[in-house]
Amino acid sequence: KKLSKVLKLTAARVTDGRDLPIDVSSATALLGCLPQAPDAKLFQAAVSELADAGALTVADEDAEVTSLGLFADELPIALNVSRLIWLGCLWGCAAEAIVMAAACGSADPFNSPTRMYMDDDSEYVTQLRQSWLARRRFDGGHYSEPVMWLRLFCFWAIRFSSLQASEQGGRSRTWRSVHQAWGRACISISAEACIHPGRMQRLVANVVDLAERVLRLPFPGGAAAARQADRDVRGLLSFLRCTGAEDVTPADKLFRAEVPLLKVLLATAFCDQLLVGRRFMDQLR
Repeated sequence: KKLSKVLKLTAARVTDGRDLPIDVSSATALLGCLPQAPDAKLFQAAVSELADAGALTVADEDAEVTSLGLFADELPIALNVSRLIWLGCLWGCAAEAIVMAAACGSADPFNSPTRMYMDDDSEYVTQLRQSWLARRRFDGGHYSEPVMWLRLFCFWAIRFSSLQASEQGGRSRTWRSVHQAWGRACISISAEACIHPGRMQRLVANVVDLAERVLRLPFPGGAAAARQADRDVRGLLSFLRCTGAEDVTPADKLFRAEVPLLKVLLATAFCDQLLVGRRFMDQLR
C-alpha cells in the first residue's frame, strides 16, 4: 500500500500525463504486475488476518493502519509478539514484555539433553531430570514458558548486577567488555540454573536489540503511559549496557509487574479475538 501511494505520487510528477507500464492504482493491482504475482485470495487472507489482529481498522486493502500496525511494522518479529510489547508499553510493564518477546524468538536457554550424544542411559536420565527440575523451579507453578523465561532472566539480571558491582565499581565499559560481562554472568549461573551459557547470552543480546528498536517507536496510550514506557525501556537498556550512571534502575526494581498481569498480557497478545478495531465495533452498532 505504501509503495503504491509513493509510485502514484512519483508518476504524477515525472510522466507528464503518459500512462505507466504498470498499474499503481492499488496494492492489489501493483502486486498483479509482478513476474510471479501472489494469489489474490492469499493476499485478501493476509489483509483479513491483519484486521483480525488489530493492525488494520477493517479487512480491506484501503483500510487505515492502526497504532498497533505502525508499531509492529518496525519490529522484526511476529505480529502477536509485537502486540505483546505494544500492550506491555500500554499497561506499564514494557521491560517484562520486551524480555518475554525476545525469549519467544530466541533459542531455549535451558539445557536440552539428547540421548544421541550420550553413551549411558543413567547419565541421560540424570541430565534430563536436572533440566526438568530447573524449568519447574523458574516456572514457579505458573505453567507459562514466557513467564518462566522472564523469571530466569530476572535471576540472571540479579547475578549480573552483583558481578558488575564487584568488578567495575560503577564505571562504564566498552561494548566488547559489556558482552564479556554478560558471558561471565551466564557462566556463573549455568550449573545452578541448568542453562546453556551461549544461548543465554544470545537471549540477552536479543533483549537489547529489541529494546533499542522499541525506543525509536511512538509509544501507545496517553502521555503518562508513554512516559512510563520510555522510562522502563531506557532503564532496561541502561542496566544491560553497564553505563555506570548513578540513576540506573536496580535489577530487583526493573521488573515489577505481578504474574496475574503478565498472564492477562500474554492472553491478550496471543488471542486475536480479544482486540478489535474501533471502526469494526462501530459497524456492529
